[in-house]
Amino acid sequence: MRRALVAVCAVALFAAGCAPSAKSDNQPFIVDQIGPPKIVVDSPALRALKKTTDVPDCQPGIGSSDLPEVTLPCLGGGTAVDLRSLSGPMVINVWAYWCTPCRDEMPKYADFARQHPDVPVVGIDYGDTNPDEALRLARDSGVAFPLLADPNGLTGGRKLAVNPDRTLPIIVLVAADGSIAWQGYQQIHDVAELEGLVREHLGIDL
Repeated sequence: MRRALVAVCAVALFAAGCAPSAKSDNQPFIVDQIGPPKIVVDSPALRALKKTTDVPDCQPGIGSSDLPEVTLPCLGGGTAVDLRSLSGPMVINVWAYWCTPCRDEMPKYADFARQHPDVPVVGIDYGDTNPDEALRLARDSGVAFPLLADPNGLTGGRKLAVNPDRTLPIIVLVAADGSIAWQGYQQIHDVAELEGLVREHLGIDL
C-alpha cells in the first residue's frame, strides 16, 4: 500500500510540474525548473496565416549595434535575426497581443512605417503565447514591417527596457552608430507623437 501511494504521488508530482514538497527531515525539496514553455512561432498554420498579412520576411542586418546578443525567430516563419546585426537609425516596437495599449497603438506604427520608409521599423512580439492572434493583429492593423518573436523573454534585462515587473509597450530607438539612443515604456497615440520621438532622439528631419 505504501509503495502504491508513493507511486501515485510521484505521478501526481510530475503532472503538476514538479511542485515543491517536503522531505522526512522537514526540509523542502529543491526542484530545478525544467525551462520556459515551448511556444511555437513557426508552423504550417502560422506560415499560412502570415501570407494573409503584409508582414515581410525578417532580414538579418549587416551592421553592429548595442542591442542584446540574442537571435530571435521570425514570427510566422522566416529567417532568424541576431539583434546585434541590426543597425540604425531604426525604430523597434516591443509589444504583445495580450497588451491592450500595444493593440491600440499598432496601427500608428503601421502608418509611421508607411509614411517614412527611410526609417526602418521592427517589431518584437514579447512574452506572447498567442502567435496566431499576434499575426491577426498585425494583419488587421496593416503592419508591413518585419516582426520578430521573443515568446520566452530572452531580451528581458539585456540592455532593453523589458522587465517582467513592468509593462508593455516599449519603444527602442537605435541611432545610426548602433547605440541605443532612447528607450522607454510609452504608448504611441498618433503618428505625430512617434515622429517627435524620432526627431528628438535620432536627429532625423522627417
